[in-house]
Parts: sequence; C-alpha cells; structure tokens
Amino acid sequence: PLARLDPLFEETGLLKPNGNVMAVVEEYPCRDARKGGSFNMGTYLFIRNPITTRILKRWVASSAHGGEWDSTWPARQGAFSHDPSVYQAFRPHIGVLRSGCPLGSPYGLILAHTLGGYIVGGYDPDVARKVQTQLIEGCVQDALANQTPRICSLHPPWVGGECLKCIAQFELRRPDGSVHRFEVKKCCGEVDS
Repeated sequence: PLARLDPLFEETGLLKPNGNVMAVVEEYPCRDARKGGSFNMGTYLFIRNPITTRILKRWVASSAHGGEWDSTWPARQGAFSHDPSVYQAFRPHIGVLRSGCPLGSPYGLILAHTLGGYIVGGYDPDVARKVQTQLIEGCVQDALANQTPRICSLHPPWVGGECLKCIAQFELRRPDGSVHRFEVKKCCGEVDS
C-alpha cells in the first residue's frame, strides 16, 4: 500500500508524450495459462485518453467467450487477448509488464492478485484465501491507516509454493561473552525473500 506507481507508468511508456495509454500484466504463471488469456486483466494501468476509452469500449463490446452478459471461461479476461479487435487492434498503445514483476501474481510486491486456480507446487488458492484474510488485509489496512508504505504480499511457502533456498549464517553474542553460531535455510533472492 502507498507504493508509488510512477516507476511502472514510466516503465510501460504511459508517461511519454504520444506513448502508451494502457499497460497490462502477462498472465501468471505464463501467457495463456489454462487458455485463460495472455494477460491478467484483474490488474492493469491506464491514463485518461480517448484511445483508452476506445480500448475499454471495444473490450466491453467484445462477444468473445460469451460476451458481457453470457460469459464463459475465460470470460472478459480471455476476450481482451483472444478477440483480435481488442488487444491486437490497439497493441501499439498498450505496454506489457512481465508476470509478477511487480504486479499480477500472488507474489507481486506492489499489487498482488490472488488467483482462483491451483498451480501444483507453486500456489494453493484455498490456503492463500486464509492468509489473505488473516494477514494481508490487516497489513494493508494498517499501512493505509498509518500512511506507512510497506510491502504486504504473500510469501510463497505460506500458500503452497516454493522459493529459492539459501543458507544463512548468523551469530548471537551473549552478555557473558559466549558466541553461538547458527546456520539456517531461508528464502532468498529478489522476489522470494
């Protein structure tokens, strides 16, 4: 919460004159996973622009996957990338962020997106919903109430996933002068820690 989105707008060309007017995030864990569309359309950025309005109207009007009122999987998300009159027609105006970097995945550091489907060895939505309710929501509400920027995101091992493990070493010095050394395995890496 309270993370600045300016770098993402910059990265995707939304701040350039005559640049992109919309930015989407690749579907997690990869494009068109489970034939659900190339992009995670639960998370996207845009600027006020007549082209943005045209994109959104075309997307709503799409009859792909049952249209707006009689939708079937993957519904509106799939319509965005599967209907050539939407993404393909406006592709020069739409920037793309890689999945989970830093939006759109359950582990996104700026804006996480809790999924409904299982990813074997990577994500369990039933566990994730509990963690989301018990931990993440409180973290977000506290950050907003105190105007404190902080990361409130799911940690892979909490929701059925795995992370890159590294060996960490630390020592504890006691007041009597004794030193105790410990070695533990922990998640490490830019995204996993």
